Amino acid sequence: MTYPKPFMSLADLAAFTGLSEEYLLSVYRRKDNDFAGKLDPAKKNSKIFFDTEKFDQWRAKQIKLEVEAMRRKGCGVA
Repeated sequence: MTYPKPFMSLADLAAFTGLSEEYLLSVYRRKDNDFAGKLDPAKKNSKIFFDTEKFDQWRAKQIKLEVEAMRRKGCGVA
């Protein structure tokens, strides 16, 4: 996917991709997150920004893992 900016805020990314803000917050809180962070970690209400290139790579990897898991379970989806 091509993003309009290399770094996007959580709200902008949710609006652009159609993913929910709740989903993006759960992605931000994951231990394997190396693509999202707060603009100023010292501030409680600081905006969360995503590196769109790394996020896209992580998302493609997650989709691939989910498809492989469905195949192992015998789902006829993929």
